Amino acid sequence: MQDAQRPWDLERLSSAVEGGLILSDAQGRVALRNELAATLLGAGARFESAWRWLRARLSRGLDRGRLVHHGEASLDVSLPHELGGRSLFVRFIAQHRAAWPSGLVLFRERVSLDALQADLRLAAQMRHLRSTLEQAAHDLRAPLNAIALNVELLRQDLVALPAAADGTPHAAHGRIELVGREIARLSRMLQVLMVQSGPLRDQPRVFGLRRLLVEVLALVRPQAQRQGIVTRLEVPPERVAVLGPRDHLKQALMNLVVNALEAMPLGGRLVVALEVRHGRAQVRLSDTGPGMSPDVLRQAFRMHFTTKPGGSGIGLFTARATLQSLGGQLELRTAAGSGTTALIELPLAAFDPGREIPCSTS
Repeated sequence: MQDAQRPWDLERLSSAVEGGLILSDAQGRVALRNELAATLLGAGARFESAWRWLRARLSRGLDRGRLVHHGEASLDVSLPHELGGRSLFVRFIAQHRAAWPSGLVLFRERVSLDALQADLRLAAQMRHLRSTLEQAAHDLRAPLNAIALNVELLRQDLVALPAAADGTPHAAHGRIELVGREIARLSRMLQVLMVQSGPLRDQPRVFGLRRLLVEVLALVRPQAQRQGIVTRLEVPPERVAVLGPRDHLKQALMNLVVNALEAMPLGGRLVVALEVRHGRAQVRLSDTGPGMSPDVLRQAFRMHFTTKPGGSGIGLFTARATLQSLGGQLELRTAAGSGTTALIELPLAAFDPGREIPCSTS
């Protein structure tokens, strides 16, 4: 019972506030302040000068009507240059209704508040995107299952076709197998969207980048041929292994390759090169499209930013987020009229067949 009646420890309260705090008495003197208040306003004589200036500014600028009705009011202020020049958001909470200057003065730098608000807006966008993806996953599941069934029936029909004169399998067999693997991958991704409440994840494993790049280019080659785009893959003879969610990395690479194809509607050249540099895997995707202006390049990774009619503006955003989650990075190098290169770096994973982490063959 005695603990319940113990007065508040103002020193502990002041240290818990995420911002500057000053407790002002009836004469406007500082009865209590926390460390951040001294950091924002200054130490020693500078603090006293800044507090006198701030107190006078609040006395003139606070909405007294709001103080009478709500017991608090707020104000944006900018300290003079000689007092640090900081822009502050200040909130005054009166000790007694409409009392001034007795009460709590709470303040934070406006730049930190703007950053917090930007984070909150991004969080709201991500929640909306999450809801949209869940609904899309639900709606796409039925037609995707129907497509998978019909692909399997088509594969069975192809088995009955005679082989070529030289005994080689019909070319359509390879295409059907490729479509089947991609449908299975999409089904896994949709399942993840439907059952997980957190960020997208699949089981990390060690896998080779050479085979992954071969698969990506095989998927886009028909589209590239229709557009008159020549594709070339340059890979080293040794295995280059990384650790992470293979399906998500494949989707990130697909986003980048599709962007490159869309930048060359009238033909061109796409080169995908893999090498090991400074102990990291490096993938370069270079196109001969028109490139980007400096203004477009600055905004390229912003969510929902796009220069394409009907584009979603999330491809580059999600690609970079995926690569960063693997400890890697994505950089765009471009200039108007000279094409674009997407430079990817990923940490290498040592290949050990005895590891418990499943490993794809490549």
